[in-house]
Amino acid sequence: MKNKFLMVTFIVISIISLSYIKLYENWEYKWKDENIWHKYETPGVPLENKNKILYLRYKIPDIDFEDPAIYITGTVLFFRLYVDNYLIYDNFGESYFSAKSIFKIPTDYKNRYLTLEVKSNKRDVGFFGEVLIGNEKELLRHQIIKESDRLLLISFNLFVGILSLIFSIYILILNKNLDQSKILFYMSLFSFSLALFIMGLNQTLKYFFDNPIFWAYAMDVGKYLSPIGLMGFFYYIFDYSSKKYIKWLLTLHVLLFLTISVIQIIKGPEINFYVKFVIILYSLIYADILFMIYNLYIGIFRFKDKKAYIFSISIIIVSIFTIYEIMGDYRIINWQRPYIQWSLFILLNSMIFLTINNVKELNIELSVANKILENWKDALELEVSKRTQDIKLLLDNSEEGFLAFNKDYIISEQYSKECERIFEEDIKGKNALNLIFNSIENKEFIKRIFDDIFNEKDYLRKEVYLTFLPNELKINDKYYKVKFKYIEYADLIMVILNNITGEKNLKLKIDEERETLKKIVSVVKNYDTFVLIIKEFENFIIQNINSNFQSLLGSIHNYKGIFSQFHLNKLVNDLHNIENKIINNAINKTDLEQIYNTLKVEIEKLESELGHNLDVILKIPKIKIIELEEKVKELSGQDELLTEIKKLRYKDLKDLIIPYIDYTKDLAKKLNKLISDPVIISKDDILVDPEVFFDFTKSLINIFRNIIDHGIESPEIRIDQGKSEKGNIKIDLFKENDKINIIIEDDGQGIDINKLKEIAIINNINYTSNKDLIDIIFMESISTSNEVTQISGRGLGLNIVKKEVEKLGGSIKVESVYGKGTKFHIIIPEVI
Repeated sequence: MKNKFLMVTFIVISIISLSYIKLYENWEYKWKDENIWHKYETPGVPLENKNKILYLRYKIPDIDFEDPAIYITGTVLFFRLYVDNYLIYDNFGESYFSAKSIFKIPTDYKNRYLTLEVKSNKRDVGFFGEVLIGNEKELLRHQIIKESDRLLLISFNLFVGILSLIFSIYILILNKNLDQSKILFYMSLFSFSLALFIMGLNQTLKYFFDNPIFWAYAMDVGKYLSPIGLMGFFYYIFDYSSKKYIKWLLTLHVLLFLTISVIQIIKGPEINFYVKFVIILYSLIYADILFMIYNLYIGIFRFKDKKAYIFSISIIIVSIFTIYEIMGDYRIINWQRPYIQWSLFILLNSMIFLTINNVKELNIELSVANKILENWKDALELEVSKRTQDIKLLLDNSEEGFLAFNKDYIISEQYSKECERIFEEDIKGKNALNLIFNSIENKEFIKRIFDDIFNEKDYLRKEVYLTFLPNELKINDKYYKVKFKYIEYADLIMVILNNITGEKNLKLKIDEERETLKKIVSVVKNYDTFVLIIKEFENFIIQNINSNFQSLLGSIHNYKGIFSQFHLNKLVNDLHNIENKIINNAINKTDLEQIYNTLKVEIEKLESELGHNLDVILKIPKIKIIELEEKVKELSGQDELLTEIKKLRYKDLKDLIIPYIDYTKDLAKKLNKLISDPVIISKDDILVDPEVFFDFTKSLINIFRNIIDHGIESPEIRIDQGKSEKGNIKIDLFKENDKINIIIEDDGQGIDINKLKEIAIINNINYTSNKDLIDIIFMESISTSNEVTQISGRGLGLNIVKKEVEKLGGSIKVESVYGKGTKFHIIIPEVI
């Protein structure tokens, strides 16, 4: 007891013994451009603003202080503080931020002038409440003692806010539709906003955290949020006829706060937009007061509601002090100390009382409701049991699989008998994700969709998410049409399964037959070329069975494209796998033997369909044709005959390119792109030796594949870019200066130069012009594609084309305009 008494005595003596000097009398002032200082007769009372800068000064007395500082209170919005010519503080820009209270000054302050340079955009200027000089720590203690009431208010508001928020969350968990949770939430918001407002308004803690911008924003955010908390509380605590107008005001407050917050974030903290637009807030607050008074009038005189009596007293007090606050802020009245926080303290206590009273009334209502519900319970249970049995009977005889699962993917015990036949087991309590989607590779994607469905609040969005799920599934070697339905009231997903195995197998068989027909038609149309390719590929496999497999990558890639043209899908797939193995250095002799066996199987199928061997080709030996040419040359005037004989050995270049047109159209359809029929314009009869040009013409398939895969856009993108929905491909063939010119042109998206620059940097490729950049596409293993598919992406195709052109002594160049299209121009000597 004695120790406690000594401690209290020490605290009291410490408080009483605070040593500081109050600078009250002997202030002087002058306006800018004046040379004479005037005596400030009434310090603490503002002067009428002359729209000039005002200077206030005080001669500091000759008194010693350790760690000297100046303490200033009052509203001095924009000012600079000097000790003689030494600048102590500068808040002169119109930043809408208040100053701090305690300012350190130089130790040689004695007999020097303390000067304030002040300006104001209000009707008065020079208003400050108290100026002290003393030890910095003692001035801080003085500030804390003086503003202890505000610290208590802040603590009380924070305590109420936290407690209300905890109870709000607790009630929401118990019953998410209960208005009581919303009442507590809005009261919590109101309490927190009051704490922010008081902390920012008085800047009680600013000495510990010296950031005036932060405290100014804290005050203004609290000022904007408090009406939201109050109007939300009022909306849910009172239920009168004009309730919808209160909701409109609440919505306007939220929109105002969000709008100004967005502007503030975009524009930055230099200007406080909460203050700039505060007149809108004040207008809404006036409307709030009017509507609340009107509602309370209805509650008192029409409904005799005691809650209205209690709340009306608090609202009247708050209204008076709010009006006082606003009039003081605009200097309509002489205003020094804000008292609105105490009126809000009274209002908050009335809100607490009404909330507790509301809980009591709610408990009474719930107890009555529980009695009524108990009377209904037994009858409802009997009715539900009967209906459940009827529904289960229908489901079990529907020959459809019905089941449901929750957000943890646990299948409920209510499911149709058909499900046991589908899954061949009892599925109650099983994991739906593993059971239903066992055969799907990307199970994580399916899980994310279901998680989004369960977490989404908007029912329409849930329906959209459902469309991302598969509509067909394979379960235990059978195919099922599947439909998903979200059951909102139970927070479950229902699954309906229909067996479509027969239909699916029939469709697969039809698709297989369609592919077989495509294969046969393609082979028949290009029979001679196909047979030559088959023979060449057989020789290629036999000759390279023991070679360096890495050197085969380009040829394998080329053959993959050629056989795609003829719809040899199994062979194409095997060739794609061989490419992967070569790149990963995992290929061996057995893999090439497997390719050879696959080729043999494909040939046998074709021969069975065609009814004869594929090597039956009528072919005149080349040497005999050359002998005929020489004999005709000996005869004069036989040019026409010579031309006809040459046609036995030579072929029109156009005929060698035509087989790739159908492949190009099929590939576009496969990739869901639309193209017009590619056009071949041959201005001259260009006869070439097919054996010499064979490797070159078959390499052109790589250009056509790149056009379809990388060049031509999807119909939607083309329409957005102002193009026709169908892509266009044109092939020009002509002779010029004894050289064959082949121009392959498309109107697709063109080549992205910026992407080529990135590729050049990554691969340390030097370039001096855009032409050098475009030539990168011909480099081996360089591709602009982000992924490798059976169609393209390895960076081999265009490299193969360039090599074949150069074998013929020719050249290839590319012109491209991004967004417009690409042109490949190939020039080859006519005589090779």
